Amino acid sequence: MTMRNERRAVRRSRGFFAMEAAWSLGLALLLLMIMTVMVMQQNKAEMKLSLIRSASRATETALLELKAGKPLPAGFQLEKLPDKAPQGYAWVRVTGQSNGNERTEKVYRERCSLVGLTPSEPRPSGSDPGGAR
Repeated sequence: MTMRNERRAVRRSRGFFAMEAAWSLGLALLLLMIMTVMVMQQNKAEMKLSLIRSASRATETALLELKAGKPLPAGFQLEKLPDKAPQGYAWVRVTGQSNGNERTEKVYRERCSLVGLTPSEPRPSGSDPGGAR
């Protein structure tokens, strides 16, 4: 090869290198944007699941208090269901709501409903909730 041909080869390879570097940078930015969107969606789903768990726990606690003969805590709705139940008991639906999450500007809330068997009449204090065995 002569000196002139070697210079042309070097110039061509510099052009390919610059083009490959630009494509690589563009691809890296695209992957970064995709990963950012995925992380944001994961955080949103995590927050929603957390609120659902919170609402479920609060509603379970309210239903357990009803089963123990205590009054329904504030913030819950009680609906007696028409289904047949053993004598002295009633099927009820307790509906509660999570306290929300203020990590963002909006306050997200989730509702939860549970159905359970509770005493139809409040128990006198000190009575055995399980009955005689």
